[in-house]
Amino acid sequence: MIPHKLRLQNFMCYREEQSLDFSGIHLACLAGDNGHGKSALLDAVTWALWGQARARRDDELVTLGETEMWVEFEFGMAGLRYRIWRQRSSQGRGRSDLHFYVWNSAAGIEPLGGLGVRPAKASTPELHSENGEWQLLDEGGLRERQAQIIRVLRMDYETFTNSAFLLQGRADSFTVKTASERKQILADILGLGRYDQYEARAKEEVTACKNQAARLEGELAAIDRDLDRRAEHEARLRSTRVAATEAAQALHAAEAEQARGRLVLQERRAQRRQLEDLRGRLARAERDLKAGRDELKTAADRLAGIEGVLAQRVEIEAGWAALQAAREEERVWGQRLIQHTQISERVARARMAVEQVRLGLESDRRRLSERHEESGRKVAAGVKQAEVLAEVQHVLAELAVQQTRRAALAAEVREVAEWAAALQADNQRLKAAGQLIDEKVALLSEAADARCPLCGQPLGEDHRDRVIADLNAEKDGLAERWHANQVELKTLAGRKAALEAEDAELVRVLRVWDARQRQAAQAESVVAEGEAAAEEQARLFGQIAYQRQLLPALDGVDEARGRVGTLVAQVARRAAELVDDQAEAARLTTLLADLPQLEAVLAQADAQVERAAQAERRARQEEGAAMQRLDALAALAAQRVQRLAELDQVNAELGIYNELREAFGKRGLQAMIIESAIPEVEVEANQLLNRMTEGRMSLRLETQREKVTGGVAETLDILISDELGARAYEMYSGGESFRANLALRIAISKLLARRAGAQLQTLVIDEGFGSQDTQGRALLVEAINSIQHDFERIIVITHIEELKDLFPARIDVVKTASGSRVSIV
Repeated sequence: MIPHKLRLQNFMCYREEQSLDFSGIHLACLAGDNGHGKSALLDAVTWALWGQARARRDDELVTLGETEMWVEFEFGMAGLRYRIWRQRSSQGRGRSDLHFYVWNSAAGIEPLGGLGVRPAKASTPELHSENGEWQLLDEGGLRERQAQIIRVLRMDYETFTNSAFLLQGRADSFTVKTASERKQILADILGLGRYDQYEARAKEEVTACKNQAARLEGELAAIDRDLDRRAEHEARLRSTRVAATEAAQALHAAEAEQARGRLVLQERRAQRRQLEDLRGRLARAERDLKAGRDELKTAADRLAGIEGVLAQRVEIEAGWAALQAAREEERVWGQRLIQHTQISERVARARMAVEQVRLGLESDRRRLSERHEESGRKVAAGVKQAEVLAEVQHVLAELAVQQTRRAALAAEVREVAEWAAALQADNQRLKAAGQLIDEKVALLSEAADARCPLCGQPLGEDHRDRVIADLNAEKDGLAERWHANQVELKTLAGRKAALEAEDAELVRVLRVWDARQRQAAQAESVVAEGEAAAEEQARLFGQIAYQRQLLPALDGVDEARGRVGTLVAQVARRAAELVDDQAEAARLTTLLADLPQLEAVLAQADAQVERAAQAERRARQEEGAAMQRLDALAALAAQRVQRLAELDQVNAELGIYNELREAFGKRGLQAMIIESAIPEVEVEANQLLNRMTEGRMSLRLETQREKVTGGVAETLDILISDELGARAYEMYSGGESFRANLALRIAISKLLARRAGAQLQTLVIDEGFGSQDTQGRALLVEAINSIQHDFERIIVITHIEELKDLFPARIDVVKTASGSRVSIV
C-alpha cells in the first residue's frame, strides 16, 4: 500500500478541510510539537482504511463542537489507484458511511465531503491519463465494503500496526506481547491464516468422518439385529404359505358348494315360475271351460229352437200356400173369410216364431261379435306383451352381463385389498424403524457422558448433533416412504370404495332380476293368452260367418248340430287338459316345498364363501407381509455390504484428514514456515541493530525452550545481547529497547515487503527518538536511510527540532485557533 493523498475535515484536531499530497515524497519527516496533530494524521489513515484508530469509539474522533467528520484517502496497490471515503455523523444515534473507488479512464466523479458524490476536480492523479473517472466498487453494506477493502489490502488493522506502522506509545507492541501472540503476528504477516482455515476444515472433516463412521456402525448394528431374525421371518413365511394354501382350498370348496346350492335353487325358482305360469293357464283353462260350457248350452238351446222352428216349417209352408190359395179363393169365395182369418192367425203365429228365432240369432251374433272384439283386444295385448317380453329378455341379458361384471369386481376388490394390506404391512415396518430411530435419538439426547450409548465410541457435542441429524434425515426418508404408502393406501381405498360402490350399484340393479323374470313370465302368459285369443278369434270369426249364413238359411240345422258336437269335444278336451294341469301343479307344489330351506342353505353357503374369502385374503396378506419382510432383509443384506464399504472408505478418509489436521496445525507446516522465516528476520534485524549500536548489540529469536519439568516447549522468545552478555528484553534501557524494537519492526516490515501476500511498501515511525542520545539519534537516522530503498514511502514522526533537517522532505503540523493545519516544506 502506497499513500498518495489524504483529505480530512472535522477529524480530531483538524477542523477545517486539510489536504496532504504524498506525491514525490520518498523519505520525509512529519514534524510538529506534541499535541499538534501528527499522530492524528496517521489515525485518519487507519480510520479511513479500517475504521479503527486509537480512540475507542468513532464519535470520539469528531472535532469538539462538530457533529460530522469525513476522511478521504487515496493509495496505490498492485499498479492500481484506489480511493476510500469514510464519513461519520454523531447526530442522534450516529450514522456512518463508506465508499470505495478505483481510478480508470474517461471523465468521472469523486466523493463529496458529505454523504453523496460531486464532479471530479480538474487535477488528475499521477500515472494516469487526463481523461479518467473514479469507478464505484461498493458491495452491499458497511460490513461488506470493509471486507472488500481488507481483501484488496490483504491485511487487517492489527497486522498493519504491528508490522510497518509504529504508532506513538506502541513501538514495542511486538516485543512486549507474549510468545504465542508474537507467533500469531508472524503468522498473520506470513499469510498463515489460510492454514488455520485448512486445519479447521480438516477438523470439520475429521468430525464429519467420525460422525459418519458412528452412524454407519449404528446402521450396521441395526441391520445385523434385523438380519438375525431371518430364520424367524422364513418360518413365518412358510406357515403363512401353508395357511394361504389351506384357505384357498377352503375357499374353492365353499365356492363349489355355493355353486351347487345356487344351481339347485335356480332350478327350484324356475319350477316356481313354471308353477305360476301353470296356475295362470289353469285359471284361463277354467274360464275357457266355463265359457265353452256356456257356449255349448247356448248352442244346444239355439239348436233346440231351430229344430222347433224347423218342426213347424212344413206346417208354415202349407199355411202359406193355403193363405195364397185362400186369398185367391177370397176373390172367388168370400164365404171362406172365416177360414182365411184362422189361417192368417196361424201365419201370424208362425211369423212370430220365426221372428223369435231371428232375434235369438241376432243376439248370438252380437255375443259372438263381442267375444270376437274381446279376442281382438287379447291379441293386441299379446302383441304388446310380446314387445315387452323382448325388452325384458334384453334387460335380462344385460343383467347377466352385470352379474358377470360383479364377479370381476369381487376379484378386483380382493386384489386391491391384498395390495393395501401389503402396503399397511410395509408401513408397520417403516413405523417400527422410525420408532427405533426415535429410541436411538432419545438415547443420544439423554447421554450425559462423552461416549455414544449405541456404539461406545467417544462422542462430542458436534458429533452427537451430526449423528442425531443423520438419524433424523433417515427418519425423514422413512416418513416420506410412509407418507407415499399412505397416499397409495388412500388411492387404493378410493379405488376399493369406487369398486364397492359399483358393486352396490350392481346389487341394486340386479335386485330387479327376479322382478324382471316375473315380468317376463307374465309377458309370456299374456302372449300365450294372445295366441289362444287369436285362435279363438279365428274360430269366432267362423261362427259369426256361420250365424250370418244361418239367418237366410234356417235349414242349416246340420251345421248347428255339428257345432254342438264340436263344442262338446272341445269342452271334453279342455276338461282333460285341466285335469292334467292340475296334476302338474300339484307335483310342482310338492317340489317347491323345500324352496325356503334351499334359500337358507344358499345363504349359509354365501356366508361361508365370504368367510373363506376373508380368511384367504388375510392369509395372502400375511404371506405378502412375510415376503416383504424377507425382501427387506435381502435389501438390508445388500445395504450392509454397501455400508461396510462406506465405513472402510470413511475410516480411510478419517486417517487422511487426521494427518492433514496435524500438518496444517500450529506445530505442522505453520511452525516449519515460521522456523524458516525467523532466521531471515534475525539476520535483517541484527544488520540494522549493528548499524544503530556500532556493533554493540544483537538479538536472537528462540522458538523452543526447556521446561522446568523436563522436555521442550514451543515459544518465540527475544534474547538481546551486548558487551555484558545476553539479557531479557525488559532489562535494557529505553533507548536500547527502542533500537531493538525498531530493528525488529523494520526487519519484519522488510520480510513482509518481500513476501507476495501483503505488498506493504510504506513504513511509518512515530516517536521514539526522545529516548536516544545525540549519537543514538544519528545512528537511528543512518539506519533509516539505509533501508529507504526497500520502501516507497518512509515517514518519520518527531517533535525534536534538530532532526527536522536530517530528512530530504518535511511535513509540518501547526496547531491554530481554528484547528491544526498541515503543509509540506
